[in-house]
Amino acid sequence: MTYSELKTAIADFLNRSDLTTHIDTFIDSTEAELNRRLRTKDMIVRAEATADGQYLTLPTDWLEAINVEITTNDFSPIMQMSLESLDIYRKSIDNASGQPIYFAIVDNAMGVAMFTALFEKALEEIRLAQEKAEFAKGSLIIRRRTYGKPKKNIYYMK
Repeated sequence: MTYSELKTAIADFLNRSDLTTHIDTFIDSTEAELNRRLRTKDMIVRAEATADGQYLTLPTDWLEAINVEITTNDFSPIMQMSLESLDIYRKSIDNASGQPIYFAIVDNAMGVAMFTALFEKALEEIRLAQEKAEFAKGSLIIRRRTYGKPKKNIYYMK
């Protein structure tokens, strides 16, 4: 059915000539309510954008995010948070730049938090801590355990 056919059908159903000038408003209002309340698989669309700044412009027919991911280098999903939480996070990392891990919707744009420098530093710290734990002082000694004898307490450094 075309838009013109829909208007004619509504006019025929109403059977009131004084409302025909308001049919466009009825259709727009109904469409807006359906867009707010109805979600179907036909409404899911994949969109791609190049993130060359802090904000990405959203498509004009945007309703909501279902899944957002970065596809360059390694696959990396990014999680949505409130604008206030994103601002707090951005401040906590001194507004560092890099690959985003969070996003928030701001007006008609998607704001992303950049993090590579701090993330790489944290990974290196974890790697060094793991290496230190694996190769701590001395070598491992295998001890045999026999049944019936009391166990000895083992102390270790954290």
